[in-house]
Amino acid sequence: MIMVLKKYYKTILIAITLLIITFLICMLSPLDVFTFNGKTETDSSVFKYIGWMMAEGQVPYLDTFDHKGLLLYFINYIGYLISPHRGVWVIEILFMFVSVLFSYKIARKFVSKPIALLITLIALAPFYNYFEGGNLTEEYALPLQMISLYIFFDFFLSPKKYLSSGKNYKSKINYKYFNFLVFVCGICFAGVLFLRPNMVSVWLVFGIMVLIYTLAKKKYLELLKFILSFVMGAFVISIPIFIYLIINGAFQSFIDDYILFNLSYTADEGTIAAIALAWNKYFNVPLIVLSFIIVIFQIYKQIKNKESFYFNTGYLIYMFLTFAFAYISGRPFWHYAITIMPIVIYPFCLLYEYLQGIKANNNEIQLIVTIVLIVTFVTPNWLTMFFSGVVDMTNKEQAPYTSDVVNYIETNTDKNDLISVFGNNNIIYNYSHRKSASKYSYQTPIIFVDKKIEKEYFNDLKKNKPKLIISCGVLDEYPDFAKKWSSFLDDNGYKLVLSRECTVYER
Repeated sequence: MIMVLKKYYKTILIAITLLIITFLICMLSPLDVFTFNGKTETDSSVFKYIGWMMAEGQVPYLDTFDHKGLLLYFINYIGYLISPHRGVWVIEILFMFVSVLFSYKIARKFVSKPIALLITLIALAPFYNYFEGGNLTEEYALPLQMISLYIFFDFFLSPKKYLSSGKNYKSKINYKYFNFLVFVCGICFAGVLFLRPNMVSVWLVFGIMVLIYTLAKKKYLELLKFILSFVMGAFVISIPIFIYLIINGAFQSFIDDYILFNLSYTADEGTIAAIALAWNKYFNVPLIVLSFIIVIFQIYKQIKNKESFYFNTGYLIYMFLTFAFAYISGRPFWHYAITIMPIVIYPFCLLYEYLQGIKANNNEIQLIVTIVLIVTFVTPNWLTMFFSGVVDMTNKEQAPYTSDVVNYIETNTDKNDLISVFGNNNIIYNYSHRKSASKYSYQTPIIFVDKKIEKEYFNDLKKNKPKLIISCGVLDEYPDFAKKWSSFLDDNGYKLVLSRECTVYER
């Protein structure tokens, strides 16, 4: 045992370090096992509610509305089965560890182990701002993006492993009729596609680059193998999802909510002014700006030395496209920028490769740059993450969650009674353990994106007659709708019974 530890102690230390990084990030979640009854954020509360409804036999899109991908709801469904409140955190830990591991593995393709750890810390440092309570599509897409980015790097760094022929077909990478890594890449692609489709820049850009590369090398059979392997991987995710939707009669609802509604949702807010605001928020970050500068400088250097700049040009396009997809909706939420984080790894690897090529005072320059990076990008964010997530865990702003409204609901209704919360406060359903009387458990801003939702929502309330209706301070923003809301309450016999952080009406 001691001999084994001596032989692999560096690997063990790295694994422990990566686990610590994972733990620190996930301690930003209000669902962590050390925080009692933590308050989940708006979107996370919706996803947790739908996971709960799936455990109760309901079908997403058909029985309860939201416009994210089905895989996200299955993640929350599995999390609910593990534990109604904290089960999702177990899944978050697993997904985050894969993200951290492959961030390190990508860096290790270019730099030493210590520098790879440093770059991992640099790339993931923005999580303190971007995490926003966790349990979000970008968080679950991140490991799938990292894995695929690693595979694409592996292809372009060692193409012979993928494109060899003859006797070399028996190599571990290049199977004769099937490529396992490309198969995994296809699984990752479909996984992200069924989370949110605007996070696929990795596969779009590098897939085209592989296509051009193999055609240029006249490796037509290899290209066919890649396509078949990739499609087979995508089918592993997509076919079970389509079967589930078809069997449950929810396929058309899936099309309406996940595809058609999202197109309207993006068009509704994606104005030039909104996009400019989002661009400024995401791009105006020193870490990101420096990453772009490094890659552009590398391309310039390759052009000057008459070297191939094919890959780096493609990588630059991937960086820009990732940004474009992140802010395409025009809504500048920080968690959208999680998809931007993988683009940072490679540029900083290039920086250290460049530093290693400087002959004069090489060690001194590397040391100075490393100290600057640690002081600038690593220490502030990770110390803040440590103190807010671990040291100050008992005083998190979002925990513990208490609510007079939830207490009133629990006291004055039975578990089988239906309620309706107007606004976007699914947390009230989750913490009161009461179900929504409508398919539309939340209504803003969706009710103003698609006008038919308003009619369907009121019809649900008339049909199911919720015992309580709760409004959480959003009616003032929509005066025209507020008039209809007031008329509905009067016409259906609802009276004001509580006015605190939310207003409660009882029938």
